[in-house]
Amino acid sequence: MAKIRELLPRANHTVLIDVCRTRWIERIDGMDRIVELLYPVTATLEDISLNRNSHGDSTWNPTSRHDAQSLINAINFSFIVSLVIVRHILGLTRPLTVKLQQKAMDLLKAKDELALLKSVLEDMSTDIDNRHHNLYQEAVTIARQVAVQPEMPRIAQRQMHRNNAPAATPEGYFKINLTRVFLDHVLQQLNTRFQDDVFVCYKGISIIPSVLLATDPAWKANVLEFCNHYRQDIPNYAGLKAELLLWERLWKGRDNRGDIIPDSLEATLKDIDKDAYVNIYSMLKVLITIPISSASCERSISSLRNLKNYLRNTMTQDRLNGLALMHAHRDMDFDLERIIDLFAELHPRRMRMANIL
Repeated sequence: MAKIRELLPRANHTVLIDVCRTRWIERIDGMDRIVELLYPVTATLEDISLNRNSHGDSTWNPTSRHDAQSLINAINFSFIVSLVIVRHILGLTRPLTVKLQQKAMDLLKAKDELALLKSVLEDMSTDIDNRHHNLYQEAVTIARQVAVQPEMPRIAQRQMHRNNAPAATPEGYFKINLTRVFLDHVLQQLNTRFQDDVFVCYKGISIIPSVLLATDPAWKANVLEFCNHYRQDIPNYAGLKAELLLWERLWKGRDNRGDIIPDSLEATLKDIDKDAYVNIYSMLKVLITIPISSASCERSISSLRNLKNYLRNTMTQDRLNGLALMHAHRDMDFDLERIIDLFAELHPRRMRMANIL
C-alpha cells in the first residue's frame, strides 16, 4: 500500500483482488485492478527480488526473492498487451454480465443489452486497425512504466501452443494473433449461447404474477409465444386463452386488495390451484426446470471443488451446504457473537460456554 501511495498517489484502489473467484464479474474487476496497479506491483516485486525495503535493511528470505523474480520475468510485453486487450473487450461485456448474474435476472431485458454489445463488438471488428492501435499504444505506455520493451514472440515454423501468424511489427502481430482472434471468439460465443430459441423459453416468465402486473398488457403475447413453443407440454391448449384471462383477473383483484403477490416461480407454484389452472401449472413446471432465475446455485456448485476434498469426506450435508453458501457469499458480514449464542442454545451442554480467560 505504501508503494502505491508513493508511485500512484491518485490511484482509486490500493489492493489487488483475486481474479479466480467463482463469479465472472469479479474476474473483470480483477483485470481492471491489475492494469491500474501494475506499476507499483512491479516495483514492489523488484524490491523483494533485490532484498531491499524502505527501511534499508534486508528482511526477505531466499524463497520470497526467487518467487518475486519469477513473477517479474512473467511480466513481459506479451502479458501486458494481452491484459490490456482482453480487459477492454471483457469490459464491454460488463453490463450484460451484471444483468445475467443478478439474483432475479430478466433475460428479456438482457436481450437489449446483448444486441447493443454485439453491435459494439461488430463495429470494433470493422474498425479493427484504429481500435487495436489505440489499445496497443495504451499497452506500450504501461510497458514503458515497468521498463518492458515492445516486442513480439519468436516466430517458429511449427507452433502448437499459441497463434503463430507472421507479421512485420509487434503491433501487427498482436492485431492478427490476439485482438482479431479473441474478438471473433467472443462474437461466436455470444451467437452460440444466445440464440433466438433461448429467448422464447424465457418469455414464459411473464406468467409470474409480479411480472404480469408490471408488463401488462404485453405479458399475454409473451406467454402465448412460450406456450406455442412448448405446445406438446400444454394439457389443454384450446382453453389456454380463457385460462389466461381468469389468471389475469385473479391477480389484478389480489393486487387491488393489497395481498402479497408472488414474485418467483417457486412462490407461484405454492400459490396456484393446479386443478383450476392446469395449463399454467404445466407452464410453471417447465419453467422451474430451466436454470434461469438465479446464479447462486451455480456459484455454490463451483465452490464444491474447494470444499469437498478428501479431508472432508465425512462431512454431513447440512455442514456442506452451509460452507458452500458462505463461500459463495463471502462478502456478507456475520455477527460471530450471535452465532456462538445460537450454537449454545441449540446444543446445550453441561460445560458452561464462558470466557475462561
